[in-house]
Amino acid sequence: MIARLKNLREEIEQDGVKIVSLETTFALALSDVCDALELTSEERTRVLGPAATACIDTLLDTRVWLVETESQATLLPARLPLPMPA
Repeated sequence: MIARLKNLREEIEQDGVKIVSLETTFALALSDVCDALELTSEERTRVLGPAATACIDTLLDTRVWLVETESQATLLPARLPLPMPA
């Protein structure tokens, strides 16, 4: 478990990002922890609760096009630190 969480931190920090300077919601951070621990979908929903799970799943379904040239583009999932709806 320690190694998985350490790997998560290292993944986040790999481009010089400091985890202490990240702006995110607790739900998104907790979702990342669930992913690092390789929880099942059911376990993740139990941890996050149904409302946060639905919100995070919607955020994770957001796609961003990174255009490198006119003829080449890469589709990547975007994790966006947006506020949770009330």
